[in-house]
Amino acid sequence: MLRVATLASGSSGNCAVVSDGRVHILIDAGISTRRIAQGLKALGTELRHVSGVLITHEHTDHVSALPVLCRQTGAALYTAEGTACEPSMAGADRAVVVTTTESSSLRDAQRTVMELNGLGRGQVHLVVNRCRKKLLKSLHQTIDDAIDSAGLPLLGVIPEDETMPLYAGRGVPLLSSGNNYAAKAYRNIAKRIDGQRVSLMQIR
Repeated sequence: MLRVATLASGSSGNCAVVSDGRVHILIDAGISTRRIAQGLKALGTELRHVSGVLITHEHTDHVSALPVLCRQTGAALYTAEGTACEPSMAGADRAVVVTTTESSSLRDAQRTVMELNGLGRGQVHLVVNRCRKKLLKSLHQTIDDAIDSAGLPLLGVIPEDETMPLYAGRGVPLLSSGNNYAAKAYRNIAKRIDGQRVSLMQIR
């Protein structure tokens, strides 16, 4: 069961935590790392257990702790195109740009990559989400074009999954399905991020 707790809210700083008891994700980090650690301790966890930070937007009262927080925890940083190019990226050492197969989304991904040029070469990767079988022929060329234009290595392709709304409606993580094709694609991406060599899946 997901648990949501607000650590701070207001113009002086915003931060919340979402947890299922095993994975702990912060929503914004606009208060000091010390205050975040104190709030997590009161909830029975520790700062080192934070695995990710989701930034809603780049205002100081949402991102002020990011540089220190990312250094101390090594947590993954999640944000949107536009916000990714603001102070929210100050603590990041690599990035994963997620796009869909729509041309407008691919253009946004390419623009985001160009604005992330502060990260070293090979530290920005591409994930193409919601790939549909019926678009496979045109999709292959579209992905190739995106990689060539943006100069990005492809981290993975996630197939369109019609069961996703069913899992979401039940509050069940997609990854809990051992045989789900999209879940397998997500696991493979996680393995590649972790440094393992895993072949890219073919969209069936």
